Amino acid sequence: MEDNKEGTGAAGAAADRQFVIGILCAVAGVLCFAPGALFIRMADGIDPLEITLHRMAIASLAIFIFAKAAGSDLTAKTRKEYAELAVFGLIAAVHFGCFVASLSFTFVSHSLALCYTAPIFAALFSSFILSEKCTGRQIAAIVVTFAGIFILVGFEPASGPKVLFGDFLALISGVALGLYQTVSRMYKDRYSLLKYKANAYFFAALYLFAVLGALRFSMCGSFGSVYTPYAVAGVLSSAIFCTLIGHALINFALRRVGTVLVSLITTQEVTGGIIFAMIFLNEKLSLTAFTGIFVSLLGIALVISGAEKK
Repeated sequence: MEDNKEGTGAAGAAADRQFVIGILCAVAGVLCFAPGALFIRMADGIDPLEITLHRMAIASLAIFIFAKAAGSDLTAKTRKEYAELAVFGLIAAVHFGCFVASLSFTFVSHSLALCYTAPIFAALFSSFILSEKCTGRQIAAIVVTFAGIFILVGFEPASGPKVLFGDFLALISGVALGLYQTVSRMYKDRYSLLKYKANAYFFAALYLFAVLGALRFSMCGSFGSVYTPYAVAGVLSSAIFCTLIGHALINFALRRVGTVLVSLITTQEVTGGIIFAMIFLNEKLSLTAFTGIFVSLLGIALVISGAEKK
């Protein structure tokens, strides 16, 4: 009897540790995402889709090299694996590609806020695919968190079909991000984290390369990216810190914590980005931004305090 209690207690303690590790990894991932805008600013002059392609290709190559050195084989073995990994890559390409493209059509605030509707879609996908039902507290936390995000980014009134098209792309990016996070958790026992990420990024790079190639031919070489050492440093920093390390931490967290909780924590990339802009770009924090940060962090606190340890 006592042995059973000790076993149950040990299992509970292990689950608690995994939960805490997952939360810490998600927070660390957000810290890697936060300076992303600074890195992209450094890469000014390079086409946004090219930046995205480079991020995917560099991250995939780095993981494959690391795995090779460690004696791990990350290649797909069956047609089913190829098909599944290709789908993962398509989801990643849609998320990254649509978000970057949306910035050419709509306001940055619109792109950020609409992309970070991802927790709503993650909750829906998780409910249908993983049977991870949202509690009343989680639903309230979603509402509070997004109220904070909307306050934080300060919505400008949209005008014209160009802005609406950009908003549509950003929303598609949010849907893809919610699906990406859900699928990552769904296949956590079938694919190792390295195999999942390396192949998803590899296939995403292939899709983006195909899109860029089609655009080059259709627009008769109208693109004129300029690769200065400073811009290349920005691309490399974005690939290493945001894509390689940041997303690895988020995927690691998704294997230990519920999808909705991790997705909500990642919304704080917006908060972190503003803080980095204050420090490095001398952009002052307005009362509206401060209010948004406070409200969104309150939402995170609500969902963490009531989250199930899965």
